[in-house]
Amino acid sequence: MKEKLFSKLVFGESISQTNQFVRSKAAEVGITAKSIVLAPKMKQTGYWKDVDPASYQLIAQSLVVLSQDAAAVEFRAFMLSETAQQILGEYGYDTPSLKMN
Repeated sequence: MKEKLFSKLVFGESISQTNQFVRSKAAEVGITAKSIVLAPKMKQTGYWKDVDPASYQLIAQSLVVLSQDAAAVEFRAFMLSETAQQILGEYGYDTPSLKMN
Protein backbone atom coordinates (compact mmCIF):
# COMPACT_ATOMS: atom_id res chain seq x y z
CA MET A 1 0.00 0.00 0.00
CA LYS A 2 2.78 2.42 0.95
CA GLU A 3 4.55 1.89 -2.39
CA LYS A 4 1.35 2.55 -4.36
CA LEU A 5 0.78 5.78 -2.48
CA PHE A 6 4.40 6.92 -2.73
CA SER A 7 4.35 6.56 -6.53
CA LYS A 8 1.45 9.06 -6.65
CA LEU A 9 3.12 11.76 -4.54
CA VAL A 10 3.98 15.07 -6.17
CA PHE A 11 6.06 17.60 -4.28
CA GLY A 12 5.63 21.32 -4.85
CA GLU A 13 8.68 23.56 -4.74
CA SER A 14 6.74 25.98 -2.57
CA ILE A 15 3.41 26.26 -0.78
CA SER A 16 2.20 28.37 -3.72
CA GLN A 17 3.02 25.65 -6.21
CA THR A 18 1.36 23.01 -4.03
CA ASN A 19 -1.78 25.15 -3.85
CA GLN A 20 -1.67 25.60 -7.62
CA PHE A 21 -1.56 21.80 -8.12
CA VAL A 22 -4.61 21.35 -5.91
CA ARG A 23 -6.63 24.31 -7.29
CA SER A 24 -6.00 23.25 -10.90
CA LYS A 25 -6.90 19.66 -9.96
CA ALA A 26 -3.50 18.44 -11.15
CA ALA A 27 -3.42 16.80 -7.70
CA GLU A 28 -6.42 15.30 -5.92
CA VAL A 29 -5.10 16.08 -2.42
CA GLY A 30 -2.54 18.46 -1.01
CA ILE A 31 -0.94 19.37 2.27
CA THR A 32 -0.92 23.13 2.62
CA ALA A 33 -1.02 25.87 5.21
CA LYS A 34 -4.22 26.11 7.24
CA SER A 35 -4.21 29.87 6.61
CA ILE A 36 -4.72 29.12 2.90
CA VAL A 37 -7.80 26.94 3.37
CA LEU A 38 -9.30 29.45 5.82
CA ALA A 39 -8.75 32.44 3.52
CA PRO A 40 -12.04 33.94 2.27
CA LYS A 41 -11.24 33.07 -1.37
CA MET A 42 -10.69 29.39 -0.51
CA LYS A 43 -13.00 28.90 2.47
CA GLN A 44 -15.84 27.37 0.46
CA THR A 45 -13.58 25.37 -1.87
CA GLY A 46 -13.21 21.64 -1.36
CA TYR A 47 -12.74 19.92 1.97
CA TRP A 48 -9.95 20.06 4.49
CA LYS A 49 -8.92 18.34 7.68
CA ASP A 50 -6.33 19.30 10.29
CA VAL A 51 -3.20 17.16 10.39
CA ASP A 52 -2.64 15.76 13.88
CA PRO A 53 -0.16 18.15 15.57
CA ALA A 54 1.49 15.14 17.23
CA SER A 55 2.65 14.00 13.78
CA TYR A 56 4.87 16.99 13.04
CA GLN A 57 7.02 19.61 14.73
CA LEU A 58 5.29 22.97 15.05
CA ILE A 59 6.82 25.87 13.13
CA ALA A 60 7.77 28.69 15.47
CA GLN A 61 7.32 32.04 13.78
CA SER A 62 8.54 35.40 14.98
CA LEU A 63 7.93 39.09 14.57
CA VAL A 64 11.21 40.97 14.22
CA VAL A 65 11.35 44.76 14.11
CA LEU A 66 14.70 46.15 13.01
CA SER A 67 13.78 49.81 13.05
CA GLN A 68 12.31 52.15 15.59
CA ASP A 69 10.75 54.49 13.04
CA ALA A 70 7.09 55.34 13.57
CA ALA A 71 5.74 52.88 10.99
CA ALA A 72 7.70 49.95 12.46
CA VAL A 73 6.62 50.78 16.02
CA GLU A 74 3.00 51.12 14.90
CA PHE A 75 3.14 47.82 13.00
CA ARG A 76 4.56 45.99 16.04
CA ALA A 77 1.86 47.48 18.25
CA PHE A 78 -0.81 46.35 15.80
CA MET A 79 0.59 42.81 15.55
CA LEU A 80 0.46 42.53 19.34
CA SER A 81 -3.08 43.92 19.56
CA GLU A 82 -6.23 41.91 20.24
CA THR A 83 -7.45 42.78 16.72
CA ALA A 84 -4.39 41.23 15.09
CA GLN A 85 -4.59 38.21 17.40
CA GLN A 86 -8.21 37.68 16.35
CA ILE A 87 -7.29 37.94 12.65
CA LEU A 88 -4.42 35.50 13.08
CA GLY A 89 -6.76 33.09 14.90
CA GLU A 90 -9.29 33.29 12.06
CA TYR A 91 -6.55 32.10 9.72
CA GLY A 92 -5.60 29.17 11.94
CA TYR A 93 -2.59 30.62 13.73
CA ASP A 94 -2.13 29.99 17.45
CA THR A 95 -0.47 32.80 19.40
CA PRO A 96 -0.20 31.41 22.94
CA SER A 97 3.24 32.82 23.75
CA LEU A 98 3.03 36.12 21.91
CA LYS A 99 4.49 38.82 24.10
CA MET A 100 6.33 42.06 23.63
CA ASN A 101 10.07 42.03 24.34
